[in-house]
Amino acid sequence: MKVRLSIHSRLKAKLVGKVRDATNAVMESAVSHAIDALSNIADSELHGTAQAYKDGLRNAVTAKNGTLKIELTGVAKDLEVGYPARDMKKELLASPSAKQGKNGKYIDIPFKHKMSEAPTEIKAKAQAAIRAENSRAKLENRDPRNPMRVIGNLPGKKNVQQRFNARGGTKQVEVQHKTSVFSNMIRTKLGSNQASYNTIRRISANSDPQSWHHPGFKGIHALKRIEKDLRQMLRKELKRELQRNK
Repeated sequence: MKVRLSIHSRLKAKLVGKVRDATNAVMESAVSHAIDALSNIADSELHGTAQAYKDGLRNAVTAKNGTLKIELTGVAKDLEVGYPARDMKKELLASPSAKQGKNGKYIDIPFKHKMSEAPTEIKAKAQAAIRAENSRAKLENRDPRNPMRVIGNLPGKKNVQQRFNARGGTKQVEVQHKTSVFSNMIRTKLGSNQASYNTIRRISANSDPQSWHHPGFKGIHALKRIEKDLRQMLRKELKRELQRNK
């Protein structure tokens, strides 16, 4: 997206230098305004991927020669405009990080978990494991293990996913997970009251063909939503800047 301020030719002829300087000053200040507006939308709608979108804004918003330019690339662009449904397993196994095993390629993927969003049963098991380790450490006169495994193997379960086809229709697909997403979870203490919870999952040719199918994403289209307010802000600030430099 590019945003330019148009100045009436007569005004521009009279105030060439002042208009140029004022426009450049306004556009420079508009960079932070645009980043803040886009970041607010990302925080309210993207949640877990908001930071990736905001990271993409760092070098995407620029001001030069009286023009504000916003050009998103990579992950930020995907989150902005959306992307179609796709088979993630094919992409992951084609990654340079994938390894060759006896039965074909495989790749290990780390997952972060928020314990606040975990099922009650999982929270209880995690808390019980932590208390048990703390008690053992106290009896053995040592510090609790860090990191530590908080949950052993849990049974897999079926997960029903909604799939979208190219024509906009939907269908329900049942996927059989071989293990729970919380099996063999590792807790790493980060501070006095902070900890991260992670699991590792292996993807291979033997994985359920449907298990890594992404349903696609519509995108937040934040650029279109801020454009009107951004233009109004630019005109208002330019008028104020010109009056200040009369």
